[in-house]
Amino acid sequence: MLKPMRPAKLFQPRHFDAFRCIGADCEDTCCVGWIVHVDKPTYEKYQSCSDAECGPSLRTLVSISEKSSNGDDYAKIAFNRGRCPFLWEGLCSIQGRLGEDYLPNTCATYPRVMNQVGDVLRRSLDLSCPEAARVALLDPKPMEFDEREYQDGLIRPANVPSVDTSSLKDAPEPYVFFRDVRRLAIALLQDRSHPIWRRLFMLGCLCEELDEAGSRARDRNV
Repeated sequence: MLKPMRPAKLFQPRHFDAFRCIGADCEDTCCVGWIVHVDKPTYEKYQSCSDAECGPSLRTLVSISEKSSNGDDYAKIAFNRGRCPFLWEGLCSIQGRLGEDYLPNTCATYPRVMNQVGDVLRRSLDLSCPEAARVALLDPKPMEFDEREYQDGLIRPANVPSVDTSSLKDAPEPYVFFRDVRRLAIALLQDRSHPIWRRLFMLGCLCEELDEAGSRARDRNV
């Protein structure tokens, strides 16, 4: 995977900007049951944090990962019985006391998902978040997309997965059909002649078939 070029365009579902985290009012929390990775710039902020309340905890409870890199997984927060130690009454005490700039990339972006294809930055919402699922699935309007010029500072710098489209013409199957697969997936989701559960089921079947086709292609090229 090559380092992505600067995006020229932004592409996202029209409902994307409607999402707002509802914090302690959410029936779930994204601060329990998973690993919170911390990117290197944020880790260095924690090491020099002078806040009397948060500073010592940030230096004690955030440690460099055994297999650290300079990416978003440079360090991690030590969870206590599966819970982030900075979770307080359903809210993040780091953000509450120090502001969003002190959140690691993982926390600052979730449930927003970003991928770059060529020079287009594509954003979507991860449906593992209940509020994101409501915004995406309960929108009474058919799914539409916005595409506009990318503006610097629009997103927080992070390691964004990227696809170099210039090499797709020489890629093994099924990757050469990337654009066709994308159009088919969008068409499936937009087809309101089927209920949403059936559209998601068909999309899941398509993804499963593509995974199997990809495995076969890799086996042929070994």
